[in-house]
Amino acid sequence: MPMCPRKSRTKRMSSSASPQPTSKRLQPASTNQPASTPAAEPGRDPATDSDSPAFTAAPRVPTAKALRPASKTKTARAKGSDRIQFGRDFIDLIAIAQLVDTQQASGVAEALEYLAEIFDGRISLTEALAEVEDMLDAEGLDGITGHRDHPGHLTRPRRQEIAAALNRYRGLSLER
Repeated sequence: MPMCPRKSRTKRMSSSASPQPTSKRLQPASTNQPASTPAAEPGRDPATDSDSPAFTAAPRVPTAKALRPASKTKTARAKGSDRIQFGRDFIDLIAIAQLVDTQQASGVAEALEYLAEIFDGRISLTEALAEVEDMLDAEGLDGITGHRDHPGHLTRPRRQEIAAALNRYRGLSLER
């Protein structure tokens, strides 16, 4: 019966007369670094350290006609809780677990219509979403629908849900 490699190694080690020295891996590593590191020095901020590379993403700026496709003749409308019809295109919202009701998807569709008016080729997505959120805080759902009374078929969309719908819209064009 053949022995597995692990057992054979164990057998060989126990049969040797003199114990092997401890491997370097188990010994504490000697360091040649100074006791104080740049982060530990007083007066130095590691976030603004010139040695570390800074990463800043360019803002995503939609074109002026980003949400006004030529095929769009009707307003955006929800088709259940998992799709929005935007012109002839459909925005698939099935992966957004927070949307569980048709009224939520309708709120996102109305917010997209409002965003179509905001985009001018200079405002970024984050600024536009902040503007929608500020408007919803000030005016409520009446601001995105244009109704004078509270529309009973909508719920207030969150910024994340609107952004998720925008990210899933295949016709969105951005400035370069």
